[in-house]
Amino acid sequence: LALDVFQGGGAPDAATSKAMNWIVANQDADGSWTRANYLGMKRTYDTYAAAALAQLATVTSEDRYSRAAISNCEFALRHQRDNGWFDLCDNTPRGNDTPSTHTLCYTIDGLLETAAALNEDGLVPAAERAADALTEAVDSTGRLPGRFDSDWRPRSSYTVVTGSAQLGVILMRLSLQTRTRRRLEASLRLLDFLAFVQQLNSVDANRAGGLPGSFPIWGRYVPLKHPSWATKFYLDHLRLIRNWAGEAPAGRDHAGASAGGPVPTPA
Repeated sequence: LALDVFQGGGAPDAATSKAMNWIVANQDADGSWTRANYLGMKRTYDTYAAAALAQLATVTSEDRYSRAAISNCEFALRHQRDNGWFDLCDNTPRGNDTPSTHTLCYTIDGLLETAAALNEDGLVPAAERAADALTEAVDSTGRLPGRFDSDWRPRSSYTVVTGSAQLGVILMRLSLQTRTRRRLEASLRLLDFLAFVQQLNSVDANRAGGLPGSFPIWGRYVPLKHPSWATKFYLDHLRLIRNWAGEAPAGRDHAGASAGGPVPTPA
């Protein structure tokens, strides 16, 4: 779908349509996906898949895609606590009590992207509550614990690097929309931490530039590996900040963000 849009095409290609039709056909009545999901589990972070349906709806003007996307987001909202935390937000049953920042941020991002595609502004406050709760946990060095319980208490000593990059992307987008300094500053701290982790773990040609699953690298999320998706979200994060700054970051001895660009007003 992204390639279709990038290439300026009108209708999506056959592969995109088949994939999206399959997703719609397998949706449960409550808006979730169970039958085709890993371990047959309902998950709130499937909002990230809903966002793709929402984006397809804007290309095709087919209501069934937008209805399916909204239905899934409503399912997620029904499983959100008042403090912003999401139930059913991990990929294993035992992880649901302490979901990772990776899956929490999938949920947040899915709500925001669906809202943007379909002008469903009612989804945004739910996403902001969760994002702001995570923001409070980003320390002065940019380190973010990798798992949280239902009271937003950290439940891991390691960082889920992918989740930190995802939160950086989310906060950067929100800071530009809402002009809030604290979100911008947290996004910049997250980027600095990720750049440090990238540099620390680039010890030979096979790993240079990549990011580990966890920090320290022996943490329980994809231990002792460099998953491609961690680096993917780091690149998204870096691109957003460089676009905001108006030029490549300068004044740091690693890939951290510059102090340039318009600064949102304090909030």
